[in-house]
Amino acid sequence: ATGAALRRARLRPERRGSLSTHAYAVAASLTHAYAVAATMSRPPSQEASLASAPPSEPSEPEEESGEGLFTFVDGSRYEGQYATEDGVRRRNGYGTLTQGPETSEGEWVSDKLHGVGRCAFASGATYEGGFEEGVFSGEGTYKWADGASYVGGWKAGRMHGEGCYTDTDKVEWKGAFHNGSFFNGKAYATLR
Repeated sequence: ATGAALRRARLRPERRGSLSTHAYAVAASLTHAYAVAATMSRPPSQEASLASAPPSEPSEPEEESGEGLFTFVDGSRYEGQYATEDGVRRRNGYGTLTQGPETSEGEWVSDKLHGVGRCAFASGATYEGGFEEGVFSGEGTYKWADGASYVGGWKAGRMHGEGCYTDTDKVEWKGAFHNGSFFNGKAYATLR
């Protein structure tokens, strides 16, 4: 859904009959700040209750970029810089996204971590390092909740390049990693 469709969520009472009771309750309870938050890009499944809102008065022009706190329909929150692309506000610049127990913080480009950032996952695992279009890339450190860790190169979200994997017994596996597997000079071993 477009940002314009979501901004139409502030409904006039005479249009109430065209929405389900749940959708109307959600739409009618939006404050201005919440309506602005809904214009951030979200997967269609998270916008479904607001996307079908009928049109209302024309909206005012959106800012090209800025900084703010956005709360989404699913309860996730983003605090940081944004830019407007094709009429939709997207995470762009430095910011923090919190989705339940998980957080992603760092440099964003077009709604994806890109550059240096860090993530804390619900499993207790953490990652700190490079990202390319939302995927681990470049140099980074991943720590599993069980105590294992990997420090080194990443490519397409997998251990790749020179690195050191330390298993739960504190045994270090140093050397070349390829597409997520360790290469000992003779064969590849999948460590995780």
